[in-house]
Amino acid sequence: MKNNLIRLLGLILVMSLASGVMAQKLVKGEVKSQDGETLVGVTILIEGTMNGTISDYDGQFQLQVPDGAQRLILSTIGFVTDSIMIDNREYYSIVMRENVEVLGDVVVVGYGQQKKESVVGAITQAKGEQLLASKGDLSLTNTMDGVIPGITVIQTTGEPGSSAAEIFIRGKSSWNNNSPLILVDGIERDFDDIDPNDVESMSVLKDASATAVFGVKGANGVILITTKQGKEGKAKINASFNISLKQPTTAFNFLDHASTLELYNQALEHQGIYDPTLYYSQDVINKYRYKTDPYLYPEIDWFDYMTKDVAVTQKYNVNISGGKKFIKYYTSLSYSKEGDVFNSEKQDNYDPRFNYQRFNYKANVSFQLTKSTTMKLQMIGNMATKNASNYSSKDLMNDITNRAPRYLFPAYYENGQLGDYVTTGASNNPVVLLNYNGAKETKTNKVYTDFIFDQKLDFITKGLKFNGKVSYNSNTSHDQVISNKINNEINVIRYYYQEQEDGSIIQTIYPTDDFVLYQPVYNAESINYFARDLYYEMSLRYNRTFNKHRVGLLGLFQRRKDFEKVKFRLPTEDWVARAEYMYDSRYMIEASGAYNGSDKFAPGQRFGFFPAVAVGWMISNERFVADNFDFIDELKVRYSYGEVGSDIGAARWTYMTQYETNGKVYFGNPAGGKGTFTEGTPGNADATWETAIKQNLGFELGLFDRFTATVDLFDERREGILMQRVTIPTWFGQENPYANIGETKTHGYEIAAEYHTDPGRDWQLIIGGNFNFSENRVVHRDDPQDRAEYQKDAGKPIGSEEMLVVHDLYRDWDDVYMYTPSDWNQGDRRPGDVIYVDYDGDGQITNLDRIAYGNLKYPEYTYGFNGSIRYKNWDFSFLFSGAANVSRQLVDNLYYPFIKADALTAHDQSLDAWSIYNQDSNLPANRVSNTNHNTGAGAGYINSLTYMDADYLRLKNVEISYTLRSDGLKDKLGLSSLRIYVNGKDLWTSSKFDDRFDPVPQTVRTYPLMKYYNFGMQASF
Repeated sequence: MKNNLIRLLGLILVMSLASGVMAQKLVKGEVKSQDGETLVGVTILIEGTMNGTISDYDGQFQLQVPDGAQRLILSTIGFVTDSIMIDNREYYSIVMRENVEVLGDVVVVGYGQQKKESVVGAITQAKGEQLLASKGDLSLTNTMDGVIPGITVIQTTGEPGSSAAEIFIRGKSSWNNNSPLILVDGIERDFDDIDPNDVESMSVLKDASATAVFGVKGANGVILITTKQGKEGKAKINASFNISLKQPTTAFNFLDHASTLELYNQALEHQGIYDPTLYYSQDVINKYRYKTDPYLYPEIDWFDYMTKDVAVTQKYNVNISGGKKFIKYYTSLSYSKEGDVFNSEKQDNYDPRFNYQRFNYKANVSFQLTKSTTMKLQMIGNMATKNASNYSSKDLMNDITNRAPRYLFPAYYENGQLGDYVTTGASNNPVVLLNYNGAKETKTNKVYTDFIFDQKLDFITKGLKFNGKVSYNSNTSHDQVISNKINNEINVIRYYYQEQEDGSIIQTIYPTDDFVLYQPVYNAESINYFARDLYYEMSLRYNRTFNKHRVGLLGLFQRRKDFEKVKFRLPTEDWVARAEYMYDSRYMIEASGAYNGSDKFAPGQRFGFFPAVAVGWMISNERFVADNFDFIDELKVRYSYGEVGSDIGAARWTYMTQYETNGKVYFGNPAGGKGTFTEGTPGNADATWETAIKQNLGFELGLFDRFTATVDLFDERREGILMQRVTIPTWFGQENPYANIGETKTHGYEIAAEYHTDPGRDWQLIIGGNFNFSENRVVHRDDPQDRAEYQKDAGKPIGSEEMLVVHDLYRDWDDVYMYTPSDWNQGDRRPGDVIYVDYDGDGQITNLDRIAYGNLKYPEYTYGFNGSIRYKNWDFSFLFSGAANVSRQLVDNLYYPFIKADALTAHDQSLDAWSIYNQDSNLPANRVSNTNHNTGAGAGYINSLTYMDADYLRLKNVEISYTLRSDGLKDKLGLSSLRIYVNGKDLWTSSKFDDRFDPVPQTVRTYPLMKYYNFGMQASF
């Protein structure tokens, strides 16, 4: 009986095991990133067990899964751990989302990399994929707006090939050049023309601890561009194209000409001018209103006529990367062509159309010569051709929006003849100015080459490494101008038809009846810019972990020699040191510095030392936090203090007094002239760099593996700013000398946060934003002692505009006689003119009443917020950016439409100007001639009425995409993924600024900024 029971139990056990084996099934699949790249080495485990596998070089995996198992758990470095429901699918196509926090685990810093947990400087890093979201625009500078905290991006023009933006890191700290130092793969280079497809990451270094290693060039902040490199694995091919339809972000409006003439008559009456010959008759007004003859009485909206409905921009890129242990490679080729929004016309002998074409190329190869020796060769470059009219886009926009008459002649008469009205020898027809001035072609060629050698020195001591780098960079630019002018006269025949009182037509021909057309003049190609530089660098690096101790050391030497056109060589030299220490992943300290030399400055002043120190505390790694607050992923505090410099505002030879030829002295009989030399600007014998003392206090927080936030508070004191002295007595007899005596102070804060959720494999949500504030003040700018305090520069923001403050308008004649008299056109003041504040209270409006008023032309606040939603293969994303406490100035005739003699042009808002019929208006009365009182005492001055709030909120990017992934695509076409997207850039803007202009550029007279409608595809093989 006992033996039978044992046999029965054994049979049950065997059947159970067999049943268990039979209940398993084989699960197959592939793992990819969101951009379609296969992921190698992903760990796939059955939930609740240690049974699993890893994905191979093709991202493929297969795994025996027992019956009853519910989920697979996928994990790999740099990606969010994913949980996948096991169902009846035969094949699993899994897309893993990048973990921004973990991807930042390695942060690019000055002359190296650091693990994120050990970083104690104020550094923000963005991935190249974030920059690619800004499609259509060819300038890399414009991809950063709203993405990176602490960066202010101001695009000044939309002209093809010239749309690069101004960049400030943490606002302005000097009235000299505030441009940050830009390094591409560790070398100082122009980065605007780099294709975003080739960018791996962008690091922005803001505080002294991050920038002290750059010493004399680090005060304005540093941007580090790291380009893509080859990775071990099978060859991966990525191809993409983008087609953009673009339009101006704003449309300029004009008042119809009949209403304009009625306003002009009203302005004559208001100004007390009653000469009947100056008034427009109702008959003439009606001819414009009813368009009885569009050629003799035309009405042209030049902005609408001279711009297309849409212009087209194209971008194409293909890159291939891969390699084995011995060799890794990355190559890329791009082509871009940016079209013109102006209605320009190709001529027989030249092409005046604005357009820009660029070829980008990149190739690098890395050799693992031995286990300890690596050699890398790299070449990056681009060739570009910019074509433009020989009439500048800025002047053309001024003509279109201001100067060109809309009512005297058509662009072309009915018989095809060009219309024009010439008063000063120059054309008044924008079509003539754009198309018949000639053309200008600019060709640029930039080539950057690197040779990099790495040698591990573990045989001396583990963790020691030598690095050597040699770089040769070349940048050339050639211009060719085709002029279509003869004796300063545009070489094209134009006509002006004018109706006489008896109904006859007078036809005037320009230039003359017997004018002979000539061939355009082809000027010889000239070198516009030529620069080459040789850079070499040697460094020793030591990184080692001993139990709880992590040590990092850097010693670096580098030299650079610049060759620019016919200028003398400019050598610079740097000695750099950095020491890092971290204990138990909790306490961090870093000390760094650079000893820099520059030939810009006087002997004895050419070298300087710039040190910095920073400390950090990872509170979340303390036991009392880790054991009691497991929802806190990261809590870190860091502080830095240091000194950095800036030599950007310093020219060479300023330490030497210059002597100049200046006329002749005559001797003898007959007199013979002999040249004389006079002393020019006195030399600044102590010429040196600006010095910035920076402090930064930062906090980093991570919660629930979902939420991250960073807060930085910063303060800067800048001294030694180069400026021309003010307080020099007149008996000195020369131009005032320059000296490094200026001082400023700056402070502010940055806040960045992100929340992401991953509730399941079908959908994901990410939302984030940043908010930044930077304020500065002038401490010293050599103000004369007796100047009124409110008119001194000290205590005011850098770039403050002094202006008369408008209090109100004169509502009637009682106001004219009752309010404070003015120094300008006192006898010509009338109801509807402006009333100024008598700031100094002396009973007279004078220049002493000008005060710093309004906001600056660069914003104090910048912000951005973004979000993305992924549902299965669908992706939706958006980005908003904005600015606050910023102003822009409108030119006078946009408020006073008839004060310029060029043309009678008014705008819709002119209808709301003050008049006896509209006495409650806050817009000054229309006048037919300029008065210095209204415009603030003449050219070059402004008043608060024309200085407008230019705060804005802009929809920077919005995109929806669909990604195809299937076995059919891979088997038939070799495609691992195909992504199709529709994207918009700068589609919507909310602002109180005048809606005729974009609020972003610092001037209203510029080639219009563009909004883009993009369509494209990205394919991975």
